[in-house]
Order: sequence, then C-alpha cells, then structure tokens
Amino acid sequence: MAEYPRFQPTLTPPDNPACHGDIAHFCHPDTLGAAITSAVEKYDIEPKHAAQLWWFSWCNSTVSASVTAMVEFYKIPSLDLEQGQIFHVEESGHPDPYWCGFLPADLISAQQVETFLTGLQPNSPTQQALAELSATIDDPDDLAELHACAASAHAMTAGASRIIAAIGASFEVKPAPLWAVLGDAFVTHAVAVGNDSFDPARGVAIARALNAGLAEHVPSPRFDIIRDGHLLDRGEHDKARAGDCGIDDDDHVVAKRSSCCMIYHSPRAGKCLSCPKQLPQDREEKLLNYVASL
Repeated sequence: MAEYPRFQPTLTPPDNPACHGDIAHFCHPDTLGAAITSAVEKYDIEPKHAAQLWWFSWCNSTVSASVTAMVEFYKIPSLDLEQGQIFHVEESGHPDPYWCGFLPADLISAQQVETFLTGLQPNSPTQQALAELSATIDDPDDLAELHACAASAHAMTAGASRIIAAIGASFEVKPAPLWAVLGDAFVTHAVAVGNDSFDPARGVAIARALNAGLAEHVPSPRFDIIRDGHLLDRGEHDKARAGDCGIDDDDHVVAKRSSCCMIYHSPRAGKCLSCPKQLPQDREEKLLNYVASL
C-alpha cells in the first residue's frame, strides 16, 4: 500500500525519532495544542472548529490505506493503535504538527477476531449490527471476512476513545460528533474504494462491517445509490442497502455522512460535496452532477 503515492506519507514512519509517538503523545495537551494551532493558521478557523477539522484529517489519514487494503486487496490490517505505529508526517526535517499517519503492526489474527466475537454482549449495538449484516450473507468465508473487518475497526476504539476524550477536555468538543467523524472515515472510504474497484456492493458490505465494529459509538450507516443518472427511490434504495442483489456493478454508492469536518467555517472554503449541513436538494444536485462528470 505504501507504493501508492497518496498513501506513502501516512504509511511510512520517518527516520526522525521526533516524529514518532504513542497514544499518550497524541493525547497530550501540547501535541493537541500544536495541531490545533496549525489548523487555525492553515484555515483561519476558530479553535473549537479547528479541533474537529484536525480530528477529521487524523481519522482519514490513519484509516484510508487500511480500508483500501480491505476492499480492494482482501487484506485486513489490525487497526489497534496500541500495537501499530502512530507518527507525525515529516515536513522540512521536523514533525508536522497537523498531518499524521499510522502503520498497522500486522494483519488481524483469527484469535483477535474470536476474542472480539466472544466478547460481544447480547443485544448490544455491535451484536445487533453484526446479526443484521449476517442475515444478508450466505457464504461463511465472506461472513468471516466481514467479522474480521468489524474486529479491526473495534480494535481502534480503545485508542481513539482516549484521543477523543483529550480533545474534548482541551477544546470543549462533545464526543458524539468526534465518534461520528471516525465512523464516517471508515464508511466513506469503503464505499469510495468499492466504486473505484467496480464492486460497489463489496464496498457497502465492508462499510457496514466496519461501522458494526464502532456501533457502540456511532449511528448506523446510510447510503445513496445512484443508477443511470438518478437516485434510487426509497423502495429500490432499501433493497439495495440490504445487500441482497440490489446493487449493480455500475451503480455509484455515496455514504450519507452523519458528521461534519467544520471546514465551511473557514473563509477559504465552502461546504464539502457530501456535507450533511447542506440542504438535501442542493446535496442531491451536486452529487448527481459529480457522478455524471466521472
């Protein structure tokens, strides 16, 4: 994955030891303060919004390569932040306070998946989400793969919860929107890679599995399916979302984000293409125009 130019900076820890850190480092007020100060300078945005914007960037830079490996290459890295290596990207010989990366220690093991599954509480959000997903999968190997994806996402929650708590303590950001940002990072990347790989149904299945691993903290994922230049109506959409046979290889799937990166508070930027703060009709028009341009 590090051979992909877009992933190389966030998968390759610099030789500079000053760039290396652990969970405690990324929770430290000095580290967070430098990151948010950098965001304020980059985007001319107030600190509270800058904190959420930095977390958005952190989540996407740490999970995107691993999610690509899951969807496109059928490899499932372990996203345990305590086991892998978190680091600052190097800029001009110094740690960049804003941009970070994560190198997983290994692929997730069968033992890790088994421990995750056996530790689920009956009727917990995660157990219920996996049960709903399992009902749509007939092949036991496919189901095992999705369980491994859920276990990998779940492995990230311990470390992520510490950073989320630290952001909240320093910048008065509530945890729910920060968890939503992490959940959306997983889901949006999975469906995007599914689209790019001409297998949108696989992207949706893995998105649902990853979301299940975070289900104690995030809402269920929602998707729009664009077919032949128009959004599917509600009945067609529900069938497609169920993952039976409703998603065609030529469909384009878009995750309906539940989080906001807050970049629109900057005078240098507007609302993102999929920003949930847009009027629904504006978002739909922009999405259709975007897909038509592909």
